[in-house]
Parts: sequence; C-alpha cells; structure tokens
Amino acid sequence: MIHLSDVSQSRLAMGTVALGMPYGFSVEGKPQRLLRKDAVKLLHAARDAGVRWFDTAPGYGESEQIVGEAFANDLSVVIATKVDRTDADSIEVSIEQSLGRFKREQLDIVQIHNATAELLLQTDTMEMLSKLQQQGKIGQIGASVYGEEAAKAALKAGIKVLQVACNLLDQRMLKQVVTDAEQQNVHLLIRSVFLKGVLTSWGRDLKGELDLLHQAAQGVVESLQIEWEELAEVALRYALHCTQQSHALIGATSLQELQQALLAEQQGPLPEWQMQQIKKLATENDQLLNPSQWPKSNQLSG
Repeated sequence: MIHLSDVSQSRLAMGTVALGMPYGFSVEGKPQRLLRKDAVKLLHAARDAGVRWFDTAPGYGESEQIVGEAFANDLSVVIATKVDRTDADSIEVSIEQSLGRFKREQLDIVQIHNATAELLLQTDTMEMLSKLQQQGKIGQIGASVYGEEAAKAALKAGIKVLQVACNLLDQRMLKQVVTDAEQQNVHLLIRSVFLKGVLTSWGRDLKGELDLLHQAAQGVVESLQIEWEELAEVALRYALHCTQQSHALIGATSLQELQQALLAEQQGPLPEWQMQQIKKLATENDQLLNPSQWPKSNQLSG
C-alpha cells in the first residue's frame, strides 16, 4: 500500500481537469485547452521537476486518458482519481475502466467525487471500495468534498485522503476540519488554491457580472500590499503552508505556469504579517467562494 508521506519531492500536486476539458474563465488569447501531445509533455515536465502527485477523474473529459498516456506503467508517480457513481456495480465498472486507462493493476488513490455527508454515511459505497481495496485494485480510499459537514462525515467514514477547498478567501476548513484530519493522520489535498483563477492576475480583468470576484481579489492585493502579478504566488505559498500534512493542487496549463508554481514553492512560507492579514480576508460568502454560484457567461464548461 502506498505511503503518502513518501510520494513526492514536492508538495505540489497537479490537477488535470483543464488538460482534459475547457475549464475556468474564457481569457482572450488563451487556448481553451492544450493539444493532447502538449498536455503529455507538460505532465512529463512536472514529474521531472519533482511533482509526483497527479489528480484526475473520469468526469474530467479526456483527463484520465491523457494521464494514462503520460504515465503508463510509471510507478514513480501517484495518480489520484475518482468515482462519480455510488452503486456497487457502477463503482466496480468505473474502477476497471480507470485501471485500463492508466495501464495499472492498482489505482493509488480513489476519491468519492463531490461526496455528500448523506452518501458518506451510507455503507454500500464504502463497503464496495473497501472490497476493491482488499482485492488490491485500490491503494487508498479518499473523498473530495464541499463544506464542513461532508468533510466531517468523510473523516468519520475512515477515509485516508481528503480533498477540500482552502485559499486566501476560503478558510472555512481551517476552523476544525484540518485539525481533525491531522489528528487522524488523514492526508489533505488542498484544491481551489487560486479560486478558479480569481486569485491570479486574471482577477484584475473580471468585470460586469463578475465584478464581485474582481472586488474580492482587489481587496487581497491591497491588504497584502502586493502587485497583481504577485497574487498567484502569494495564493500558492499560503495554500502550501496552511497545513503541513498536505499537497496543494495547481492547474498549470503551460510550462510558464508550472515554473512559476515551482518557484513559489521554493519561496517558502509567507511573512507573519501577511499571514495575520490573511486571517482578516476570510469570508463565508458562498456567492463568492462557490463557482457554481457564479454567472456562467464568462466561464468555460466545467
């Protein structure tokens, strides 16, 4: 079975949704997604730079196929995928399909995708995943959740990898969930580091229906006394050090973005005065923190 503390030379994890389908905001001059051969090259570059954890899902367009092409039979990397369906037969079919795409005999990590508290408290899903784990088809069982209630249910269910949102604005999981996860030796996968691009220089250009997002990002820039071009670096440095037992997911779609993330990691933790300011930036406004609540006109599918 995989030991998560030993898997990576870097605490960066690479999310691959934007490699498999259009994702995020429509930005002038930026292609909606990379060509497949370029996506594979980018994954290889990340691995060669020390990134060893790659997150994907059957629901991310061609993401699993691309990750499988990049890392077929490469056991130096950890692939964390997901199951979207919850009945036993569908879970088993999904696992077999993922194994085929990755050309592996075992999936390192399988997360229940968008797991709700109700689902996690049911026994059928966990029993099926446990059965597949006993058969050697799954290494670790995890869950990707929204909200504290679902996160606590996941911990109660005994999962070993918990994917949650945490960023400069969304600090809700730091209140209790992160502490509980660390006490139970559960590995955290921190997503929404850049809030789907809001907490990057793209946030400067969000206008009209998306002005609420622009104003939030502007407030971060002013509070932390940084330039817009520094925002992504600061957001990532925060996510990397909001908890020690974790990896931070990045969605790099170019070598430049990958290199910037690697440089940000090398910078280490933020100064204490900025960390204190960040505590004041926390909000629970779901219209701001939950992309499903945002206007759809400027968003790509996904």
